[in-house]
Amino acid sequence: MLNTTNNRMELLAVINTLKWFKEKVKITIYSDSQYVVNSVMLGWVKTWFDNQDYDKKNIDLWFELLDLINFHDVTLVWVKGHEEDVMNNYADMLAQHAAKCLNLPEDDIKTIKV
Repeated sequence: MLNTTNNRMELLAVINTLKWFKEKVKITIYSDSQYVVNSVMLGWVKTWFDNQDYDKKNIDLWFELLDLINFHDVTLVWVKGHEEDVMNNYADMLAQHAAKCLNLPEDDIKTIKV
């Protein structure tokens, strides 16, 4: 997407992976985004929503991700980016190529008022 942030794209990567599965699955997703992994696995997202703390950045995507995590059995695992993880390096190469070569849409950042 154009006019977006790396954090939004990291969130969308997990969201779009989980959306692909129409039936409930048990899945482990590896990500080099501590922002996403820690927010979910350390329970920060759940706490934000339990406390109705909707002032967080990317709250539109956190709403969507939380719904998917509540549906599926999801484990997120952090891997160090740009190091020796072959699949992480491959994913990074594909993302960079897509950003340069594809006719990408604008990010439709939504502000949610609750």
